[in-house]
Amino acid sequence: MADVYHGSPIYFTEFKLKPHFLSGPKPAVFATSSKGVALVMGTYNWKDKDADFGSIDTDNFYLGEMWDGAFNKFWKGVPLYLYVLDSKGFKNIPGLKSFEVVSYEQPKIKKIIHISDAYKEIVESGEVELIPYKIYKHMSL
Repeated sequence: MADVYHGSPIYFTEFKLKPHFLSGPKPAVFATSSKGVALVMGTYNWKDKDADFGSIDTDNFYLGEMWDGAFNKFWKGVPLYLYVLDSKGFKNIPGLKSFEVVSYEQPKIKKIIHISDAYKEIVESGEVELIPYKIYKHMSL
């Protein structure tokens, strides 16, 4: 597996493994094989009522704006850090999508990239189709 990514609004130089309902009783770190997905998830504070994130298949992701202005509030101009991680120790487990991986060990950070505008980077990644509310409200996926 190539490098994996983790997005966060918080700068740190070492991961702290944390318990999560998807990882079972063990503390873990989650990452993804998609830079675009890490950027979407990295802003943390959005909820399903704000945006609909999903995939058509393994490699085609979308982010639908659930109300007018959600992209502006949660991604446009929002800074975050993109952590490029060595994939050693990461694996897919039941309950995760194929592009999501978990590690129960301290991952090695290969690179930390400061992102000044999450929205711009998501667009430039070419990995996530952003669907504005004006269009998304008429769609059914």
